[in-house]
Amino acid sequence: FYAYGIAEGPQGVPTVAQLGAAARAEFVFDVPELGIGAFAQKGAEPKFAADLSTGIGDFDLFLEVALRNRKDVDRVRYAPNARLPDLEAQQSWETDAEYKQSRALELAEAWFPRFRARGYRPQTVSGLSYSIKYHDNDVFTISAEYFFNPLGYSNSNVYPGLIAPRPEPLRDPATYFYLGKHYAALVLTAPSPFSLDLHSFTLSTLGNLSDRSFVTQLSYSLALLTHLRFEAYVAGHYGRPSGEFRLRVRFEGVQRLPAALLDTGIALRLSI
Repeated sequence: FYAYGIAEGPQGVPTVAQLGAAARAEFVFDVPELGIGAFAQKGAEPKFAADLSTGIGDFDLFLEVALRNRKDVDRVRYAPNARLPDLEAQQSWETDAEYKQSRALELAEAWFPRFRARGYRPQTVSGLSYSIKYHDNDVFTISAEYFFNPLGYSNSNVYPGLIAPRPEPLRDPATYFYLGKHYAALVLTAPSPFSLDLHSFTLSTLGNLSDRSFVTQLSYSLALLTHLRFEAYVAGHYGRPSGEFRLRVRFEGVQRLPAALLDTGIALRLSI
């Protein structure tokens, strides 16, 4: 059993009364393991979670569910036929940038109006993994996951409205990896294959099934010292260019972003 006090919040935690609290309990029933938890903080609806993992034959399965009230989340909808507000002419004291900024604020609220729904909805992740021993102590693992997110969106039309500037920021809007309603992932992991005891390789694909955009990433890791690791990756983006993983934005007041195709990175990780 665990209990936590949380000194974080959207606007900080200026008083003791606004501290958050969370509790978690874990139970083991032979093979299955169950965890349940809850979170509460003044000014927000309580959140609840549960997770279950078990083994069936050579497969490891897991299920995670989080219950969240839609009352806490600002959502937006796309209204291309909305009546635009009467925009004042550019004032003599305004620069072009200031005028475009004020215009963008009005357009965002008109084309992407915010709203809030009510009631709890379950965010659910389910998955399984299977490990294959292919040489002495070498193991190759295949994992698959599915994520159902009812707080996400069915298509990418609303994405510009989530990042466009507004007179008042959206409250806890959907962010990357939570934009869509349906996600799927496939991960292939090969730690220390054959004689490459200091090397690890991971190939993963993550897809937003709602907007049909995908990213596939190859990651490499090399243990240099006991606590020092070199890491590198290369990722390719494909699918619809307006989707989350190839996000292309063209909206007044927002920096125009080209559709992503390829990115790479390197890092040194120190464990202390």
